[in-house]
Amino acid sequence: MKEVAFASEIFTVVEHGKRSPLSIARFTQEKGAASSFYKVVETLETILKSRGILVTDEGKKRMIIKTLNAA
Repeated sequence: MKEVAFASEIFTVVEHGKRSPLSIARFTQEKGAASSFYKVVETLETILKSRGILVTDEGKKRMIIKTLNAA
């Protein structure tokens, strides 16, 4: 695996004025190999899926991404 530098941001979701038990994570490649960055993200996704802690509802995913892009 080639060297890669990336940043991660984790946001707590607030729904209807209250904290929900949901967080959003955004990973951004800062420098280095894209292939290594994608491998890291893919590995995280695999682990989180296996633990059943990823959002699977497509509508909710779209809403989360829209909110994250506005931030």
